Amino acid sequence: MASSDKPTAVHFTLIFFVMMTLILAVMTYLNWRDLSDAEAAKVSLQNQLGASETGITNLHAEIDSLKAALGYDFPDVGAAGQQGTVLGQLTQDLANIGRDLQEPTVAATGVAMRNRIDQLTAELAAAQQSLQNVNDELLAVKSQYQSEVDQIQESQQSSEANLQTFITDRDEIVSQKDQALSQLRADLNRVQTEKGLLEDQMLSLRRGFDDQLSKINKINAQLREELDNVNRVSFEVPDGEIRRVDNNTRTVWVNLGDADNLRPQTTFSVYDQDHHGVGRGPEDIKGRIEVTRILGPHLSQARILEEDLIRPMSEQDVVYTPVWSAGLTERFAFVGEIDFDDDGQSDRSQLHDILQQSGAEVSVEIDDEGYRIPEDGVITKDTKFLVLGHFPDPSDYAAEDPNRERIARMQREASELTTQAERQGVRKLSLNEFLAFMGYRPSQRLFLPGGDMPYTLQSGGEDAILNPDVRFSSGRTSELFRRDYNAKGELVKPGTRNYGN
Repeated sequence: MASSDKPTAVHFTLIFFVMMTLILAVMTYLNWRDLSDAEAAKVSLQNQLGASETGITNLHAEIDSLKAALGYDFPDVGAAGQQGTVLGQLTQDLANIGRDLQEPTVAATGVAMRNRIDQLTAELAAAQQSLQNVNDELLAVKSQYQSEVDQIQESQQSSEANLQTFITDRDEIVSQKDQALSQLRADLNRVQTEKGLLEDQMLSLRRGFDDQLSKINKINAQLREELDNVNRVSFEVPDGEIRRVDNNTRTVWVNLGDADNLRPQTTFSVYDQDHHGVGRGPEDIKGRIEVTRILGPHLSQARILEEDLIRPMSEQDVVYTPVWSAGLTERFAFVGEIDFDDDGQSDRSQLHDILQQSGAEVSVEIDDEGYRIPEDGVITKDTKFLVLGHFPDPSDYAAEDPNRERIARMQREASELTTQAERQGVRKLSLNEFLAFMGYRPSQRLFLPGGDMPYTLQSGGEDAILNPDVRFSSGRTSELFRRDYNAKGELVKPGTRNYGN
């Protein structure tokens, strides 16, 4: 058979196998390259993972070191204000330890506390220097005293020598005195006779002088009381001043705090910053506040109990109360019945609670039965005020009523305490004035417009124009003034905001 040039099945098979071999070789090469790249990427990722784990380990070690330095053994760092975490405890400690010196960061708080320590150190150094100066003055006084003692001793020695000389000449002197004594006895008899006549004349003159002196004392007491009512002179000074006022929350802040021994619930009367003297009269008071929180050494928060709408409270207004002074214990004397709200019930125990809360004391008082407590108590120069309560009229009781004797005892004690107060220069106040000065106002005395209860007006009512002796109002007002209510739904006095009821 003759050969043919056409491809046969063998040719196609060979070509197929060659093509498949080439394809397999290319695919093998490509798979090998991908495998190599994957291995390289795997090694790189493992290296990066090792570095990250090392960094995390170092970071945990640094966090543990920071916890140890701060002294907080909490598992979580947390956030500010989160309980049981490092940042939560740190924020709480900054507020407790730093107080008014707290800053947003620990470093800033530390700097503020360091500055405060430096300030206190400087003040301590100044105090120590002042003490050294006092000690130097004391040594100088001791030296001068020793010099005077030496002079006295020398004078004493000289006096003893003179005494010996006197004793030597005594007999001669006695002899001469005996002769003179006889003459003096004769003169004495004559003088005694004349003295008897003069004593009778002096007794008569003394009675006349005593009557005149009694009248003059009464006139002086009356004039002194009238002058005090006209001039309203007061030697009291403000206790502090208002630093900020928040009219939205009816809150004020004053420059008094725990360093001044101020206590919560202490009440103050408020005066204008351009006042003419505190403690002169209730008419000068523009409002009343009560301390609610002590915020720092010289800062506290108070709520507004009462405010005059015409004269609202503002910054730099001053505050005053007679029952509290920074670093001092004020003492008072009380006589008469103590009734804050004229309900016929004694409020003496409530008065004692108020004074104790403010750190004040009662030096002497006459109780509701007319007995002095303590029995030997007197008014001294340390007594700040003599407070006069209510004195019942004895004529309101029958002759056999025991209340007449009680009232008589109370009046006798009041007269004696008043005399003591005048001699010691202690000012007398009515109970209402005393309560007004210390910023206390019982809610029962609140003037209710439209009510039927009569209320004593400070300057009198409309009738006072025709009759100056009338000082009462019926309490009835126009309908325009009967629509003001407080938080309890009670009517309040027009022109006055009452926030403490």
